[in-house]
Amino acid sequence: MDLTNRRGTAGAVLSLLAAVFLALASFLPLYVAAEASEFGADVSFTVRVVGWQSTVYPQVFGAALALTAGVLAFRRKGGRLILVTSGAFNLGVMWMLLTLYPRLGEELDLGPGFWCLIGGLLVAVAAVVVVPRE
Repeated sequence: MDLTNRRGTAGAVLSLLAAVFLALASFLPLYVAAEASEFGADVSFTVRVVGWQSTVYPQVFGAALALTAGVLAFRRKGGRLILVTSGAFNLGVMWMLLTLYPRLGEELDLGPGFWCLIGGLLVAVAAVVVVPRE
């Protein structure tokens, strides 16, 4: 059995899984904050910040790049370069999101979208590590 072919397939599947996580991150709330209202201590509401319009487009492009990397990684040549490009671009998107939003504190917490973004980035990096060098 050819081990290189199985590693290439595993990298492609991991990249497709990263694309799913990154696409989910575009539509789930990135940060969640619970604030007490002026109506009393018993009444509270949740503020959900899905993302600014300027950050949704890079997230969707990063998911499309990971999807393209997954499809091209099934081929023997050229898959590793686009996998590295996808991982680097999505790392930049995550860094941008960390610097654009306010500092995390007692009233602000990471939402499920940000955890999907972190998971997608980790899976994209794993896809780069798994794919054999040409």
